[in-house]
Amino acid sequence: MVTVAGAEGADPNASVAILHRGNKYVVRFLKCNSTPTAMVCFAAWKPQPSLQGELAVEVFCRRLGLNVIGILAAENDWFQHAEIEAALAAIRAATAGYDLIGYGGSMAAYASINFADRLGLRRVIAICPQYSIDERRAPYESRWRAEAARIMAGGGFSHDRIDQVAPPVQGWIVYDPATADTHHVTDIQRRHPLVQVPVFFARHNEMRMLKQCGLLEPMLTEMLAGRFDAAGFQRRLRTARRRSAVFWINLSAALLERNHLAGALHAVRQARALPHPEPAEIDIQEARIAAALGHHAEALALAAPWTNDPAWSWAAVPLVSQLQAAEAAAPRRAHASGGTRWHRIRHFIHPAKAGS
Repeated sequence: MVTVAGAEGADPNASVAILHRGNKYVVRFLKCNSTPTAMVCFAAWKPQPSLQGELAVEVFCRRLGLNVIGILAAENDWFQHAEIEAALAAIRAATAGYDLIGYGGSMAAYASINFADRLGLRRVIAICPQYSIDERRAPYESRWRAEAARIMAGGGFSHDRIDQVAPPVQGWIVYDPATADTHHVTDIQRRHPLVQVPVFFARHNEMRMLKQCGLLEPMLTEMLAGRFDAAGFQRRLRTARRRSAVFWINLSAALLERNHLAGALHAVRQARALPHPEPAEIDIQEARIAAALGHHAEALALAAPWTNDPAWSWAAVPLVSQLQAAEAAAPRRAHASGGTRWHRIRHFIHPAKAGS
């Protein structure tokens, strides 16, 4: 198991060594204690990836006195560039004899499984990983088509090998079974017997949801120490998820898909009442509800401010385009069909604000 030193066992002189610095990847080794144990964490997908700074997990590792190796990426390339070979070699050379555990989410979780044998990872904590984003291997995946196209243009998926990793990887796979991620988990588990940890209503935002619930760090600490209680975790999650804006937003989305519009609006308003660092997600979800009711003007007012946001333009731009087209095609009919119902539902959720 990876040693969790705790604040009293952390090295006050924790240092960072750069194991590899290239054009595509930078490998950082944050040493917080003298034990031959470490977490290995690849960079997750970012709207604007960079080789500068540190991984978010380093804050957690500094606080608990954990050694961690972080692999930063210049692009969201799923670590397919040929330079990854030099980065992996540098990690192996620096960690001979170490007990290593991989950790990451999405693209980073994919990499922790994909390179587990190359790095000698004993276990992985993989949160919503992909089996592949290459449509030839994962025809069900369309969320990262732009990234996949760039990878193909830059040399192809030359290191896409989860189905070849040997021996099979042990550890945990955390995901929302009600999403497309289930297809990836099914394909991954054909070879790797990872323990499933379901997190419903996360929709590929498991890390954020668990952090908002106050459960991410306890879960990681228990897994690293080899004492994770899956049943106890599910009990705590069912109670704590009401504190998560991610939970309420995704519950709202599920209700909207079932045309339960009053419930969807109530859920997104619950999210708005909680601390949340990204109001874009709430605005866009509420805009979708307004659009479903035909109240296009209010939907546009909610979604339009986010069309230039690097993190949310992918959701806001197509929604705004659809709303503008609907407004241009039948503005009077849209107002007549949706306005009264929108007023009734808002009155149901917030009677004092129904006339606003």
